[in-house]
Amino acid sequence: MTFRKTIKGLVLILGLAGLIIFIVLRSDYTNANPTWLEMQEGELPSEHFRDQKLIGIYDSAENKIANTYKKQLSMVGWFQELSEPLVGENKLVQGLDLGYYVPFITIELMGVELTEIPNGTYDEELTNFFKAVSKGERRNRLLFVRFAHEMEPWKFNWYPWQAQDPADYIAAWRYVVSMGREMAPNILWVWSPTKMSEDALPYYPGAAYVDYVSETLNNFSHEYPTFEEYYTNKGNRAMLEALNKPIIISECGYTSEDPEAQQRYLLEMLDFLENDDRMQGMVFLDEDKLPIDGEMRYYHFSNNKELMTAFIDKVESINRENDR
Repeated sequence: MTFRKTIKGLVLILGLAGLIIFIVLRSDYTNANPTWLEMQEGELPSEHFRDQKLIGIYDSAENKIANTYKKQLSMVGWFQELSEPLVGENKLVQGLDLGYYVPFITIELMGVELTEIPNGTYDEELTNFFKAVSKGERRNRLLFVRFAHEMEPWKFNWYPWQAQDPADYIAAWRYVVSMGREMAPNILWVWSPTKMSEDALPYYPGAAYVDYVSETLNNFSHEYPTFEEYYTNKGNRAMLEALNKPIIISECGYTSEDPEAQQRYLLEMLDFLENDDRMQGMVFLDEDKLPIDGEMRYYHFSNNKELMTAFIDKVESINRENDR
């Protein structure tokens, strides 16, 4: 009798534990809202987020950011090599299937010949990517793709597609976007030079082939003390705005070994985003970098609990204004 009671007790405990797990998982699922990513009938994709302020962070392969802050962030970013198998499926599930955030994917062209793209050499790789982001219900849910970014001549040309013939770059861009709009119409295409400048303009593929314009605003020189000054002067803000497209800063951060200075600058960036009529979003860099010039740049900030708490508090405040 005692043995039977013990077994019944264990079964009851296991049943309750299973129920609790189900409730937690179900709650996690129902907290998601895929409808906010869905295009409405007759709506242009580029107009969908016009009343939103989108904030994201680049995530690592371990999905730490996506798993921890999926309910607060409106974007999560990552990098995809065109010539390599698809990465980030877990983030696509959380983003496009469950609707926690908008994926922001940068497609890089390491090992890819720019001039071979319009010839169809990489159609298989492009097709695989387009199918992955548009299969089933995903086809109606939006994501951003930043293709072949930082393409103009720069002090350090760290990418093989940089400083190529502008005609070759434009031909590749238009081919990819045309193919993508046919196979994955849920993609919003982001054109993003290193900095907006006279050197970048020849690489602009034309308004018909671009949904958003952008640039990289990683502040490591501290030449300008505030983000607004840095964006206005170093980022040639007026020239970027003159393209008359929605703006999303697709890579931004502040390198500093002083956490207070870094926190002050990052929160100032969010304040600017919140109040600027032309800018719709920012994707923050969250990793330290050792670039070609050999000077370590400390952009990583999610490892600072106090800074991250203040950052997420501000994000949630902006989300409430977005009614998200």
